[in-house]
Amino acid sequence: MIPFEVKQGELINGIGFNFVNRLVTGETILSSVVTTGNGLTVTGTSNSGADAIASIQVGNDIPDQETFIDFTVTGSAGSVRKARRVVIIKALSE
Repeated sequence: MIPFEVKQGELINGIGFNFVNRLVTGETILSSVVTTGNGLTVTGTSNSGADAIASIQVGNDIPDQETFIDFTVTGSAGSVRKARRVVIIKALSE
């Protein structure tokens, strides 16, 4: 998967992961937990069918770096699945 590039101080609305190929056929997401690496803060989460979605705030004074957003979901048939999005933080001047 291609890393997601962000700027310092940016609010990412609606970054997510589609679990349709990782869940049992017809299964939907009942709950999700989203955790982040250094410099990122989860400000909200939601689920829609097989999609886990989050809003993430990028810190203002975070140096250029590669970090992550981890999704852990529980499906309606009891499946527990995980996925990771790689995030690259770039300086505001770029």
